[in-house]
Amino acid sequence: MVPLAVIFIQVSLLIAAQPIIEQRVNPLGGIIPLGEKDLKSPEIRSRIESALDYLEKQNEGRLDYSIIKVINGTSQLVNGMNFVFFVEVESHSTECPGMTQSTSELYKLGIYEPSLENLEKVYTIKKINPSQ
Repeated sequence: MVPLAVIFIQVSLLIAAQPIIEQRVNPLGGIIPLGEKDLKSPEIRSRIESALDYLEKQNEGRLDYSIIKVINGTSQLVNGMNFVFFVEVESHSTECPGMTQSTSELYKLGIYEPSLENLEKVYTIKKINPSQ
């Protein structure tokens, strides 16, 4: 008969030898970089397009914007979600329909989506100059 202490030690060693499953925990307030797959998702593209629509309204429709490339982005869980994206954008004038010249610009887009449904999204948009 094997003593109970020996059985306990053997079982403990077996448990300790099992692989540990890694879990990613997103702490409240922690800024999480978004991966390439996330940045190309329809959900992220929709968020960025809504920010560009907001920018068009701020410019009273004089410029039209379209996404060239999402360079990087982060998410942050707060009382809602904060997103920050660096996006290369193409802009062109809507005031001169015959003029097809467009400009490539870099923008930092901040989007806050409150957790309460009756509150609107908050956008912070900053054009990044090439010298910065």
